[in-house]
Amino acid sequence: MNIYQVLGISPTKDKKVIRKAYAGLIRKYHPEEHPEKWKEIHDAYMVAMQRADEDRPLHEEPKPQQEERKPQHEETRQRKQQNQNRIFHKSRFSFSATTSSPAGS
Repeated sequence: MNIYQVLGISPTKDKKVIRKAYAGLIRKYHPEEHPEKWKEIHDAYMVAMQRADEDRPLHEEPKPQQEERKPQHEETRQRKQQNQNRIFHKSRFSFSATTSSPAGS
């Protein structure tokens, strides 16, 4: 479920709106009486407050962090150059092997 749906608000970066929604729900769902619902509300509140501090748009979900990889374009460029060299090398030899003087002229 969406964190803003849990809090009962539309996506926002306004911390006052987030706190107000959280406070109203905490009064309704006391942690001793509704521990699972309280945890869900508390977790949604924490994430909403963190997102309010971030610069990215609200509709984007956080992307998992990935290890930084070296750019592949350098490898690709080298591989293409090697392939072109092989083709040129083969065509140069095949061209000289196929050209022959006409026999019996």
